[in-house]
Amino acid sequence: MSQLARDHAPILWLHENEVFFPVDVQAAIEHSDLLRKGKPAGQVPDLEALGQIKKSEETELKLRKLNNHDFNGPSFDGLSGPSAIKAQARRLYGRCLPAHGAQTDVLNQVKCYARVSEVRLKPRGHPIVDRRLKKFDPQIFGRYDLIEYFFYFVYNDGWNQHQGDWDCQIYLYIRRGDGRMFMVNRLHHDDWATVVSAGPPARIRDWVDGWNTRAKHEVGQAYALNGHPFVFVAQGGHGGYPTPGATAHGLKVKPVGQVLLNTDDRQIARNCILPDGASDEELRALLAASDISDQQLVTGRWTAPELVLEKNPTQPWLRYKGRWGQNSKYLGHAGPKRPPITKKPVKQMLRDSLWKVLAEGYSAGAPLDSWHGV
Repeated sequence: MSQLARDHAPILWLHENEVFFPVDVQAAIEHSDLLRKGKPAGQVPDLEALGQIKKSEETELKLRKLNNHDFNGPSFDGLSGPSAIKAQARRLYGRCLPAHGAQTDVLNQVKCYARVSEVRLKPRGHPIVDRRLKKFDPQIFGRYDLIEYFFYFVYNDGWNQHQGDWDCQIYLYIRRGDGRMFMVNRLHHDDWATVVSAGPPARIRDWVDGWNTRAKHEVGQAYALNGHPFVFVAQGGHGGYPTPGATAHGLKVKPVGQVLLNTDDRQIARNCILPDGASDEELRALLAASDISDQQLVTGRWTAPELVLEKNPTQPWLRYKGRWGQNSKYLGHAGPKRPPITKKPVKQMLRDSLWKVLAEGYSAGAPLDSWHGV
């Protein structure tokens, strides 16, 4: 199972202005103090102690020198309020992606976590839905290996700033027998599913053209190199998409119309994190074949994905039920409570994501409103 997770670990593309990368959860211990009901409760010595905290649901891990509760911290670099907190967070905890082998501290050590399980996709019993699924792929029903990749970021500096972030959730469904692969990206409480290419086009531009010319409800194709799918991480907010570009998120308010809340910006040919199964040379050759400059490309490399089992005593931090960042009185600005791995993986995920997208032709957002990296 651990080999399967390594064989398909994603290739993450991050924005050139990103300074918060997916890291080991040890970073939360080294850079945080424990609060209980908003009051200081000491420092957690290690991950074992984190998993043994009694009534941990009453606690939160607060990054030192930052106050996201009310954003009323001291001025910083001539800024105040949320702008000062954002600048201070970047200064204290932000990093540039280091070259492989150049890690200096835990915030430089990029890492992903994975869980592997076996799932079974069965007919739903609805004749229209089942007919659509079989039309999409006659062999759609059967057994799959499900690989969940999830990531810890020490800070989220999107439109909603908060300490700690479990985001960029990626789910790979690999069909037993023929290896056909589907990828579901979960972001903004929505799902985006794609078919992972068995052999990618020689030119990345051909793949982009395929996205821009596909039918409105057609399921798109994710690009993969040696079985490792490309995932594009939104600047600051860390949502993981199957395409580069910009996706706008709004709110319909009657009778005003549409209110723009946030835009997720993703790039190619800038920061990139590679697994062992993909080389820097291969990546640069792909870019060159599409006349995409690699002059600004910086590549780092994953440590081997840590395979997570919920009841594994060597991962005591999974027992922690508190917040992985300071609480806040403002909606959407509190640290997250639990990593996504604590939820049961199979039936709910199949019903709400793979079913929904393949049966209804649904995908979230506009994939390539703009295109970076040319």
